[in-house]
Amino acid sequence: MEIEKSILASIIFDENALHEVIGKLVVDDFRNSRHKKIMAEIINMFEENKPVDVITLSEELKEKGKLESVGGTYYLNEILNDLCHTTENLEYYIKRLKLNRYRENLKRVGIKLSKLDEKNVDINELIDDAEDILLKIVNYKASAQSDLEKAANYIKQIEKELNSDEEIRGFETGIMEFDKMTEGIDNDDLVIIGARPSVGKTAVALNIADFAAFHAKKKVAIFSLEMSKRKLTRRLLSIRSWLSKKNFKKYEDRFNKATEELKDMDIFIDDSSYITALDIKAKAKKLQKQSGLDLIIIDYLQLMQSVKKYDNQHAELSEISRSLKLLAKELQVPVIALSQLNRESEKRIDTRPRLAELKGSGSMEQDGDIICLLHRERKDGMLSKNTELIIAKQREGPIGIVNLLFVPETGGYKQNLKKI
Repeated sequence: MEIEKSILASIIFDENALHEVIGKLVVDDFRNSRHKKIMAEIINMFEENKPVDVITLSEELKEKGKLESVGGTYYLNEILNDLCHTTENLEYYIKRLKLNRYRENLKRVGIKLSKLDEKNVDINELIDDAEDILLKIVNYKASAQSDLEKAANYIKQIEKELNSDEEIRGFETGIMEFDKMTEGIDNDDLVIIGARPSVGKTAVALNIADFAAFHAKKKVAIFSLEMSKRKLTRRLLSIRSWLSKKNFKKYEDRFNKATEELKDMDIFIDDSSYITALDIKAKAKKLQKQSGLDLIIIDYLQLMQSVKKYDNQHAELSEISRSLKLLAKELQVPVIALSQLNRESEKRIDTRPRLAELKGSGSMEQDGDIICLLHRERKDGMLSKNTELIIAKQREGPIGIVNLLFVPETGGYKQNLKKI
């Protein structure tokens, strides 16, 4: 109660304090009903570019018939008089109020989960509600931790990159032409790889995982919503050994060598069929803390679940793609998310896919830092092995086509894909 009054007093006394509060606190962070109304009106005045002081605030509340319900001008003056004419403790008050809000929200989660043993309770609905509360806490923390900085603060970092002799400055995928065109993937990038079914998007992702874990000694997390851990491991062994499954026994030495190499590679697989962005974040943060984490691969976007319930897939996928971008940014780990494409390309003479054909959401075009589309020509009902990796969008670099040769027997790629 007193902390709420101190925050409101700081804003009324010094309008610059409002700039510190906006983006860090919301109306619902205040428990007192009078304080909620006062804060709501202050935010409205800020949005309308109106000055905020005890007189203007009283007039606005009176005009809307809310002044008496907050205690009148007397209570506004009482709030202001409680302030010791300093706002130097404002940051501390904001933090305390937010922590109180976290505590209340976590109690709500506990109360909801305590009902799991009750009869006639929809368990999935309870868990969804709990996840929703936790997601709000997570999203606030992500936004509150960032503040405005001078662009000049990053000049030294950019100059260091420019003076580096390394051609690839970011995360290497092993696809040489792609790495040259992108100069490597940045740590906070969301990379989307889209393709029609059976074209090879999972194969590309697994080749990247293999290269990163074996050659670059990176730690890779794969979230597979469609394929089991056993099948993925078998495909990784095929890529590592350049053997088809049926030849594992025939070329036992090569297979054994691949198994020993895979044992030393830090590739972690989660094959949960039902998973949300919040689940992925929790598991990724745990792995990052325990073992380190350099790359996240998700196969595939349209199979993920949103925390909230939506009436249409477009809204659901919009939340998911935005959450994955925030995940990459918060963890400073690139995320490669695979995506289905719709059938529009199959209706054209030129069957090369386009950005607009990402299935379910135009927001992926906005959230993706790099978007690649895979294309293989179909002749006489058979897909060609010649594969085009189309860089359809890149925020900080050129777009273009990288040519690969798919080897379906092993799931590997030749030509421009660096293999060790």
